[in-house]
Amino acid sequence: MNPIAVDGEKCIVCLKCIDDCPNSYLFLENDEIHTSPKGCMECGHCYAICPQGAITMTNYDFIDEAVVLMSEIDSETLLNAMKSRRTIRKFTGFG
Repeated sequence: MNPIAVDGEKCIVCLKCIDDCPNSYLFLENDEIHTSPKGCMECGHCYAICPQGAITMTNYDFIDEAVVLMSEIDSETLLNAMKSRRTIRKFTGFG
């Protein structure tokens, strides 16, 4: 099963998902976003960045999680969570 589905009805072709995909799994063809046959590492970058909610990660069941206030998390738990969730987003230089 394709790990990413793009809803053409919702998609405004802003290209944010393509620009943020670390594996070039998403591409533009005929003014529509398409997925490659392989190469998705299921990082969720496209899902997180889509302003229209047009991307679905098909291998995951998403449920609404309660928002936890930062003041409710002790510093050691927060540090361990941050260390275990590194990302490879395409950062650019400052200035």
